[in-house]
Amino acid sequence: MPRASIIIPVREKNPAFLVKKLQMLHTGEFYDFEIIIVDDCSPVFMKSYVNDFPLVSKVIRLNNPIPYNMGEAKNVGAESARAKWLAFSDVDVVFTDGSLKTLVDRADKVEEKVVMGKLCVPNCGTYIAHPAWTYRICCFCLIDRDAFHSVKGFSTEMAGNYGYDDDFLHYKLIKRFKFKFEGDCLAYMDRLDKGSFDPPDLSVNYRKYQDLKAKFDKGEI
Repeated sequence: MPRASIIIPVREKNPAFLVKKLQMLHTGEFYDFEIIIVDDCSPVFMKSYVNDFPLVSKVIRLNNPIPYNMGEAKNVGAESARAKWLAFSDVDVVFTDGSLKTLVDRADKVEEKVVMGKLCVPNCGTYIAHPAWTYRICCFCLIDRDAFHSVKGFSTEMAGNYGYDDDFLHYKLIKRFKFKFEGDCLAYMDRLDKGSFDPPDLSVNYRKYQDLKAKFDKGEI
């Protein structure tokens, strides 16, 4: 039984980021995990690029054309996970040497249901720990599988617009469970060539996020 299930949702025109991430995960001293790839309607069929990576236990292809439907993709991946710890990791996030093993080792020794590493993002040719992105559910984090399912996973109501599916999951989990932060376990967003991080418009899903938080606090969802 693997100690962690790494769930990678991917919707890319080019498989380069996925291949690079898989190469990174297959290089090191820690292999006690499985990788589940959820291909969310990518223009190219991602399964044909993963045959050389034995830690990939499953590739799931979604055929729902809804844009930004990452919540459903991650939920589908979680349903197939076998490990106690779930790690939802974007395709362009790379872990530093030894950080995944350290995070899993520490998670196994604590009572907290969520154990989070730190993410660094590109900023003008270098990397910084961005205040809004330092700790992110979608980047470098372990979530107890039972805790994840107890809050019904990611909200699919965010589908169709960018952002906030991970923020709402974070909100639900932190309301019910203790978090553990491990600031020396680092990952970074591997899009340095794009300069400063410039997110797309988040306004539509921000309003949905605020509405969902209010409903969750009232026990309506």
